[in-house]
Amino acid sequence: MPDRLTKAALRTLAAATLLGLAACATTPAETTAPQTAAAAPAPQGPPPCPPLTGEPNPPQGWSYLEEIAALCKADIFKAASAAGKGEPKRQIAIHTKQNAGILVRPTDVALKPATTLRWRWNVETLPSKVSEETAPKHDYLSIAVKFDNGQDLTYMWSAELPEGKGFRCPLPTWDVRETHVVVRSGGGDLGRWLSEERNVLADYKKYVGGTAPTKITEVWLIANTIFQQGEGTAHVGDISLGAKKRVRVF
Repeated sequence: MPDRLTKAALRTLAAATLLGLAACATTPAETTAPQTAAAAPAPQGPPPCPPLTGEPNPPQGWSYLEEIAALCKADIFKAASAAGKGEPKRQIAIHTKQNAGILVRPTDVALKPATTLRWRWNVETLPSKVSEETAPKHDYLSIAVKFDNGQDLTYMWSAELPEGKGFRCPLPTWDVRETHVVVRSGGGDLGRWLSEERNVLADYKKYVGGTAPTKITEVWLIANTIFQQGEGTAHVGDISLGAKKRVRVF
C-alpha cells in the first residue's frame, strides 16, 4: 500500500490533471504554451471529486464551466437571500468540499480606463490554511473577469499571501491565461460582509501586461478544494461592472 505522502502526491497529480485538461479545452491557440514532440502525455487519474447525486442547480443566468463540470460534477453555487440587515438582497451561497467549480455569467462590457468591478462578499471559511501559490496548495475562493483575448484576472482571498500580490496560476495550461490578485489576506475579516472595487484595466496593466484587451466577456466565481481536500464557504452579491453606466451582473 502507498504511504500517506504518496497518496497526497497522487491526489495532487489527479487534481492538476483535471484542471489542466479543462484549461486545454478552453484556451485559445495563441495563448497555449507550445508542446514538443518529446513531451510525455499528462498522466490521467480519476477526478478527485466525491460523487454527486442529482444535477447541479446554479443561480439563474449562470452556468458551470462545462469542461471542468464534465470531469468534476459538483453543486457548489446556490441562489440565496439576505439573512440579516444590511446584506445584499440577492446572494450566491458558495460551499466547496473536496471538489472544484467555476460559475460563469456572460457579459459584454467595454474595458475602459474607468471600468471597475464591484462586489460584496462574506467569506466564512477559507479553503486553505496556507499560501495558495503552489499547485499542491492551490485551493481558494475568488471572483474573476475573463477578457476577449482569452486572459482572465481572478481576485482571491488568501490565507497567507499579502494583499496586492499578483501571480500566475501554478497549474499546467492555466499558467498562460490566468493571473491571481490577492485582495484580502488572513482570517481577521472572515465572517463579515465586505465591499470591494477594482479598476480592471489598471489591474490588467499591472499584473498581466502587454496589449490590453478591449472587452470583458464573462464574470466567474471560482471555488476549489481539490488539492488539500478541505472545505470553503462564502456568500457573494451586488456584483456589477462598468464606469458611469454600470451593468448589474448579480
